Amino acid sequence: MLHIRKAAMTDFERITEIYRHAREFMIQTGNPHQWGRIYPTHEMIIDDIKSERSRVIFDDFGIHGVFALFYGEDPTYSYIEGGGWLNDDVYVTIHRIASDV
Repeated sequence: MLHIRKAAMTDFERITEIYRHAREFMIQTGNPHQWGRIYPTHEMIIDDIKSERSRVIFDDFGIHGVFALFYGEDPTYSYIEGGGWLNDDVYVTIHRIASDV
């Protein structure tokens, strides 16, 4: 069974392995520009962990996935081309999602 928890600094190495795997997968399957070879940077990963945004997906065998969870207004969505928000309710966004499979 898979579970989700906040990431800890002790997870940093495994998280970077998962992101490395995801970047290579994206490059090899025709999406070489979205993350390139350096996104997310080590600094971003550390900031996500320290800011308690980073979550890991794990089971009894270890960590298999990671993502960053943002509560509230996300600057990425301050402008929505051809549309807009339906209301001003608080929302949550997920960024930098990756897995080891």
